[in-house]
Amino acid sequence: NFERDPVTGLFPVGPNLANPLEMIANWQAPQSIDRFIGGLTLTAFPFSGLTASYRFGFDGYTQNAQLFIPRGNSAPSVPTGRSVSTTDRARALNSDLDLSLMSNLGSSIKLTSGIGMNWQQQLVDVVASRAENLTLLTRIVSGSEQFISEGREDRRTLGFYGQEQVGISDRLFITATSSLYAVALAVRGA
Repeated sequence: NFERDPVTGLFPVGPNLANPLEMIANWQAPQSIDRFIGGLTLTAFPFSGLTASYRFGFDGYTQNAQLFIPRGNSAPSVPTGRSVSTTDRARALNSDLDLSLMSNLGSSIKLTSGIGMNWQQQLVDVVASRAENLTLLTRIVSGSEQFISEGREDRRTLGFYGQEQVGISDRLFITATSSLYAVALAVRGA
């Protein structure tokens, strides 16, 4: 029986897990997410056969999450309660520049030459605070046992490529590509 005791108002405690009805009634886990995704593309045709293209993309979000388990709950592992607050912020940037030149060698051979570069950056910052053994009548991260952690990651990628495609009579295509990428990663945590 998981029902609330009509006299005391308390939920029965299980041997291993929290009472699911008490979790629904008393635990709280709100979240909020703010996100923006956008991009820009510019394309130019400076002269016949040449295409220049630049693309920029942005993805940024902030996520806030809380967890409140009240003191005196039915969970055997946290009878003195727990309060957690986490903020996760991330930003991703992407930038591409491509140049493509199409030319003909006679009537049956078509060449497409391309070069380009790509730059990406991803920043992530997570801050989490937690308290256990909560003081009475509190819902915020305030207790006798407090913990905090922070992690940051900064990842950057820079790459270049070159490509040549030979088309024969619009039936056979041979493509050769070479690329070079470098990645830098910085991770900090506490």
